[in-house]
Amino acid sequence: MPAVTVPDDLRLTVVVEPVGASSFVVRVSGDLDPHTAPQLDDELRALIGRESPAELVLDLGGVGFIDSAGLRVLLGVLKLQGQGGSTLVLEHLSAAAQRLLELTGLTDEFDVR
Repeated sequence: MPAVTVPDDLRLTVVVEPVGASSFVVRVSGDLDPHTAPQLDDELRALIGRESPAELVLDLGGVGFIDSAGLRVLLGVLKLQGQGGSTLVLEHLSAAAQRLLELTGLTDEFDVR
């Protein structure tokens, strides 16, 4: 059976919703892996650079898979938000995201709701 390649844009969906004057909720669904993590990273960095949100909420409820590439994106955004004095919140963690944070011992590094 030949290998099936799924285009990146079908594997990850990122929806940005403004909340109030300077906050955003970013709903992420799909797989966060080496193929799709750069897409999320680019979109989050562009949002931070353009809007300088006081609070950035990542809703990870729709993430079915996340590996170290996805974790690197989360850590990079955490650092970037912290440098600007703003907050990064992770909410509605999927089982995969919760497990990765627990396995890596990073649960306490993030504001998880």
